[in-house]
Amino acid sequence: MKRLILLACCMFALLQASAQIQPKSYFITTDVGLNTQKDGRGNDFHFYQVSTSVSSMVSEKWAAGVFAEYGRGISEVETTNDNNSFNMSFYEYYKQKRSSWHFGSQARFYYPVKLRLYVFGEGRVGVKYESADSEYLSSSFVKSDPERTTAKSGGSEQTSALSVQGVVSPGIAYFLTPKIGLELKLNLLHYNHILDDSTSPDGAEHPHDFSADFGLSSTRIGASFYF
Repeated sequence: MKRLILLACCMFALLQASAQIQPKSYFITTDVGLNTQKDGRGNDFHFYQVSTSVSSMVSEKWAAGVFAEYGRGISEVETTNDNNSFNMSFYEYYKQKRSSWHFGSQARFYYPVKLRLYVFGEGRVGVKYESADSEYLSSSFVKSDPERTTAKSGGSEQTSALSVQGVVSPGIAYFLTPKIGLELKLNLLHYNHILDDSTSPDGAEHPHDFSADFGLSSTRIGASFYF
């Protein structure tokens, strides 16, 4: 009798755990990513991104919600080249601070693989604002007398762009507990339509493009909290 009661309790706990790890009525997700971009001079630099979203289950497998993403990166390059033949040195400095905000709506489709493991497909579409502040300086001076500058120029520049962007991402979610899951996704397909760009002349036609990214730079790691 005791064994029967114990078996019944174990089966009940297992069924309860299986039900609890199903996506709940709503959930909050946070993820981070790192990719490599090029600054205004073609130099590579790291661009960090953090994203959060709030979604609600509209059916057993479908969820819909809103998201916000912020990105920031700084490129700073300083070089000095010597010309021994003319006893001259050439100095160049370039710094660019770049940031972005991306807001919009998203939808997800879940498919259970095992008790705690799900695969999902996610689609996002929204408006993205990007800005960049650049500083540059170049000078030449006599190598044997660095205080003697023969030429010097520099300045600063601010640019911005507004676009509509769409992203399609496959991913996996593993539930550590019934209410906490770990996620890994790949921002695979990208659509970008520029609405306004301060670097383009007035009246210029703004481009739109579609691309696919299979690199590690499009990977996002995050956590989800279900309620």
